[in-house]
Amino acid sequence: MAGAAFRRLKAAIFKPAEPGFGSSLDVREEFGVVRSVEHGFPHRPSAITYSSHLGLLAIGCQSGDLSLFGQSGVEASCRHDPESSVVQIIFLGKQMRVLTVGFENDLHLWSLENKGDECRITEQASYQVVYPGIKRVSVACYPGNSQQIAVGTEGGNVLLISLDKLMFSNKHDDIIYWNKATEPIQGMNKLHPGSVEALDACPTDPDKLLIGFEKGTLCLWSLAQKAPLRNFPPIQYLCSAVWHPDGRMFVTSHEDGSIATWSVESEQHGRSMKPYGLREECRKVQHIAWRGSQDNGILVFEGGLGRQQHGDKFSVSVQQGKDLVAFDFTSRVIGFCLVDEYETDDSEGSRCHGVDSLIVLCEEELVAIDLKTPGMPSIPKPYLYSLHDSPLTCIQHIPDCPHDFWEALLQAEYQPSERSLRPWPVRGGVVRVSTEPSDHSLLVTGPSDHSLLVTGHEDGTIRFWDATGVSLSLVYKVKTNAFFINVDVPPEEEEEEEPEAEKWPVFVKTGTFDPFCDDPRLAITQIEVCPLSRTMAVAGYGGQVFVFDFSPEPMLSQFSK
Repeated sequence: MAGAAFRRLKAAIFKPAEPGFGSSLDVREEFGVVRSVEHGFPHRPSAITYSSHLGLLAIGCQSGDLSLFGQSGVEASCRHDPESSVVQIIFLGKQMRVLTVGFENDLHLWSLENKGDECRITEQASYQVVYPGIKRVSVACYPGNSQQIAVGTEGGNVLLISLDKLMFSNKHDDIIYWNKATEPIQGMNKLHPGSVEALDACPTDPDKLLIGFEKGTLCLWSLAQKAPLRNFPPIQYLCSAVWHPDGRMFVTSHEDGSIATWSVESEQHGRSMKPYGLREECRKVQHIAWRGSQDNGILVFEGGLGRQQHGDKFSVSVQQGKDLVAFDFTSRVIGFCLVDEYETDDSEGSRCHGVDSLIVLCEEELVAIDLKTPGMPSIPKPYLYSLHDSPLTCIQHIPDCPHDFWEALLQAEYQPSERSLRPWPVRGGVVRVSTEPSDHSLLVTGPSDHSLLVTGHEDGTIRFWDATGVSLSLVYKVKTNAFFINVDVPPEEEEEEEPEAEKWPVFVKTGTFDPFCDDPRLAITQIEVCPLSRTMAVAGYGGQVFVFDFSPEPMLSQFSK
């Protein structure tokens, strides 16, 4: 029966269409293609956030996809309907709920539900923010232990929207008007402060809401008193503002590349600095985070480099004391988040003990950086690998990989250089391992159901991926470019090394995404792997052919011209 169906499909696809048979309409009626799982890096990511309470990482995309990740094997995803680009993601404290802000002024409230062995994301409510003069929703914030969400607008007002029904009540008390928030500092001069660029609730007192306006004016607002507690004068056009974890200070970043620290006890100008110099015009500091003490704490920010010399770089900088390092990425930075390290105290519960790692979301990859280890190396990730680190040129799928060949690959697991030995910092969720087939288990393992994906790339590499579960992970990597010497290009003259004192700022190449290849002849055009004989045949664009034998022990091979 199945054979007849496939013969009919083959006839419909490969034979010329005849009247009444083989038309595209007949094929669509009898056969369907359904997407079962999606591997690799999400397409066009637009937002990232991390919940320290739940230990989950959330990533939103321009296509409307929302994905949550925990430890290896924990993953759940959903899609906005109708499709709306995700601008911001907010975890509602310790609740199993997530709020997303869309590009079309739409809010969506999601709940995380465990049904058997499966975690599902269910949409509870959605709301289109409509109010005269708001123009567009610019930023949102959840004050802890509150039943409202604060929504900043380009019109300058802040709306307080109820989370029970996810609806704005249109009451006068549920609006923070810009003129009332800035009245103590503006007096009779009612200049519009611009759009709301920053909203952040005080970590020690959620009743205090920090509001930052586009032109630099800052307001510390009391949600209980419905009045401003303090105002702070503008320094430069504002990009972002976040609290220090102690709740007594906050930091702001600005359009001119400057960073300022403020104390809530004083209304004076904050202490301003330019990390990359005062003489050169700098790019704006788009995002910023602050941990630790004021003198020896960790300051993480995106941007701030000089426009003339480093205007084309995508960077996230880490400053600790006098040490400043810029992590250089090959694709645009979307955002970043810090993973704090917590210690458990019997009397006070869990408290922040320091910063564990930095997770950076770029347009083409996700990178985790170990902030505890000297040199700050990258942490290997268990998921969200970019299959297109180098452009994909060919592919082979081995659905039932023999167990002995699988174990041999795992023993020769790919070990990247300069990597951190610390575990993946995102550890939320629970994986239930089952040896019995189930449609609802997060991870199904067995002795003979290993799935292997082999990919060839433009830079001459061949990569073996574990495609058994939902998370696609790199198992083994073969580099064929090491077997060739490009005789067409004359050897470059050795450049004199620049003195250490002049190497500033310090750039660290980070990530694996590299869309460019020096020699197109290295590209892999065809791969054939035989897992039974442990042999692999590879063909390249330049006419080269390789035959590899998998050996359980390392071997030394010599090549001649």
